[in-house]
Amino acid sequence: MKNSLKNKLSFVLCIVLIAAMALFATGCNDTAEPAGSTAATTQPTESPAPSTEATTPSTEATTPSTEATSPSSEATAPSSEATAPSTEATEPSDATVLGEGSTAFNFTVTDVDGTESGFLIKTDKTTVGDALLELELIEGDMGDYGLYVTAVNGITADWDTENAYWAFYVDGEYAMTGVDSTEIVAGASYAFVKTISYTLKGEGATSFYFTVTDVDGTVAKFQINTDKTTVGDALLELELIEGDMGDYGLYVTAVNGITADWDTENAYWAFYVDGEYAMTGVDSTEIVAGASYAFVKTISAD
Repeated sequence: MKNSLKNKLSFVLCIVLIAAMALFATGCNDTAEPAGSTAATTQPTESPAPSTEATTPSTEATTPSTEATSPSSEATAPSSEATAPSTEATEPSDATVLGEGSTAFNFTVTDVDGTESGFLIKTDKTTVGDALLELELIEGDMGDYGLYVTAVNGITADWDTENAYWAFYVDGEYAMTGVDSTEIVAGASYAFVKTISYTLKGEGATSFYFTVTDVDGTVAKFQINTDKTTVGDALLELELIEGDMGDYGLYVTAVNGITADWDTENAYWAFYVDGEYAMTGVDSTEIVAGASYAFVKTISAD
């Protein structure tokens, strides 16, 4: 009986052990499978991962366009056609073309009355003087300092009789060389201007300028030095004006030896102060140092 009971207990214990082993095996299988399944537990790389196309900034959108931001070379580069100086003289519409040659320059002659004559000179000479002498546009005498020009385009300038000379200019600036030693630059502008020099008259602490213009445009210029207080007194003292006293002051009949007769030629002397018609007579105009006064012989149309 005891043996029978022991056998039953052994059988039950075997069943319990088998059941325990089965449970243990089942628990191991349940925990092993999730650990080994990459499909179930590994985060999908395609779905949740941010799209590189969506989050990466577009190089096309954020990179500044070189076409838009780079200055256009066509717009900013100076035009060589606009900035390059012309090697040829530009012919004025009223210019007279003279000479033949491969080099051209502009030449202008201005008389004392402002009359201008323009020329386009073409030459193979190397100096302005030689080119103008060849075309007989200038005349002069050779001296210690080169050619002294006495006539330009047939117009004389006599220092002895009218205190006049020919001033030479290069591109609008007073020349630092004589016309015979000035080398030609293609396209440049050269000019002679007949100029009247001032003749000094009188003595005194105050100085002013006085100009006399005849009806033919002849000009005489003076620098007056005086201690008088009015222009009229200063000019009368130097015998530069003559006239008759009347109800309205001094009526000027002659200036620098030139008469203006109203009865025979309808002429009179117009008086100017700094280029403006004077509002006072010459005898009542007070001297301003450095000012310019002028008498112009005028023919009335009446």
